[in-house]
Amino acid sequence: MTSSPPGVSAALWNLPALPPPPGKHSNFDNPENRNDEIIIINAVFLTLMTAAVLMRFIIRRRGENRVGWDGLMCIVAVMGSVAHSVLEISNLKVGYGRHMWDIRGVTLTRESLLRMNQISTTYIIAVGFAKLSVLILYLRSFEVIRLTRILIWTAIVFNIAFSLAFLGVVIAQAVECMGLEALSNKFWTNTSKVTTAQAGVNVFLDFYILFIPLQQVYNLNIDRTRKLGVAAVFGVGSL
Repeated sequence: MTSSPPGVSAALWNLPALPPPPGKHSNFDNPENRNDEIIIINAVFLTLMTAAVLMRFIIRRRGENRVGWDGLMCIVAVMGSVAHSVLEISNLKVGYGRHMWDIRGVTLTRESLLRMNQISTTYIIAVGFAKLSVLILYLRSFEVIRLTRILIWTAIVFNIAFSLAFLGVVIAQAVECMGLEALSNKFWTNTSKVTTAQAGVNVFLDFYILFIPLQQVYNLNIDRTRKLGVAAVFGVGSL
C-alpha cells in the first residue's frame, strides 16, 4: 500500500470515501474500475441517440416543417446527454468508475466533488427532458382522448416534480458534501440509497410512459397480430 505523503497521517490517508460493504476491502493502489465499459457504452449510445434524433427531425421536417415543443425538449435532452457523457469520461481520472471505498477520502477535493456532482445534474436534466419530449409528443398524438390526456399530464407533473426533487438533492450534496467533512455527512453517506431511489422512479416512469399508448393499442379495431406489431413498435421506441 502506498505510504502517506508528508503531513498526512496514515489513518487519514487510508480512509476511504465510503466504508466498504461487508466482505469487501478497500484497494487504493490497484482498484477495480469500469473505465472501458463506461467509454464503450457512452460511445455506442451517443451514436445511436444521434442517429435516432436526426431521423426524428428529418421526418418531422418533411411533414410539418417545424420543431415543436417536443422537439425543443428533445434538443435539451440531447445537449444534457452529450454533456453527461463528456463529464463521465473526463472524470475517470478523478475516480469515477471506481467503487467509493477504493477512493481515498483525502483525494476528493472540492473541484473533483463538484465535477462528479455535475454528472448527476446533467443526468437528471437529460432524462427529465427526454421523458418530457415523449410525453409532449403523446399530447399531440392523443389530444382528443380524455383518459389518455389525463395519463399524460399525470406523467408530466410527476416527471417534473421528481426531477426537481432530485436536483434539490444534488444541490444539497454540492453545498454540504465538500472536503473531509463530507465523509460523515448524511447526504454523502446515503448516496447509494439516493441513486437506487432515482433508478427505481425512472424505471417506473419508463413503464408508465410505455403503458400510455399501449392502452390505446388495445382498443384499436384490428386483429391481435397487428396489435402486437404496433405494441412492439412502441416497445422498441421505449428503449
